[in-house]
Amino acid sequence: MGPGDARGAGASGLDGASATAGAAGPVGVGAEPSSRLFRASVILLVLAPLCSVMGWAGFLFVLGQQAVPGWAVGGVLFLTAMVLLKVDSSRRRSSITFRGRNRRNRWPWFVTLPAVVSVLFSGLGALDDVSSAKYHVLSPANSDGCRVAVREVSFLFAGSGTVYVVNAAGIGWKVSSWTADDGYEPVSSRNYELKWHSDGGSLLLHSNGDPVWPGLHEINCPAAP
Repeated sequence: MGPGDARGAGASGLDGASATAGAAGPVGVGAEPSSRLFRASVILLVLAPLCSVMGWAGFLFVLGQQAVPGWAVGGVLFLTAMVLLKVDSSRRRSSITFRGRNRRNRWPWFVTLPAVVSVLFSGLGALDDVSSAKYHVLSPANSDGCRVAVREVSFLFAGSGTVYVVNAAGIGWKVSSWTADDGYEPVSSRNYELKWHSDGGSLLLHSNGDPVWPGLHEINCPAAP
């Protein structure tokens, strides 16, 4: 092989290396943000079913004066995770197409499992709440920021309710419940009294002719830090 051929082969090798480096450049740049999006979506997918299950276990979240059930928090986290996964998948497909590969992305089990659990518990929670449940955050709070929230349900000739104690961080848990006749809702009717004293509080639900069992609910707040 002559000198001219050697120079041609060298130039060809350099061109090939440059082309390879050029193709690898965008893939390397695009891979990092996709990886961050994927990690963020996995974290949200772990938190989503946790919040949904907490709702079924008797926990409630309060933001300002709005009570948010666990299934709703889990649902928002799940939808956010799905959006991030969609963006991440689109970026990965773009990188694969650029490299001339046709490979199908599949979610690993640690993404699929929490997604299924989140959809199941959030869906069941929504079905249980959307029909007739009403949430109320009662005023006033005590001096340490402890509050009371209630969930009322009225169906045909039956009524019921759940009392939650809510700490200063906005996390509430079930402490008692009641039943009422004829679908009566004492809190929605503003027929109640919430009183605080030095070692806790009390919620008194008044009857309008339809009895409420029990009518008195003791409130024990967590100790202030």
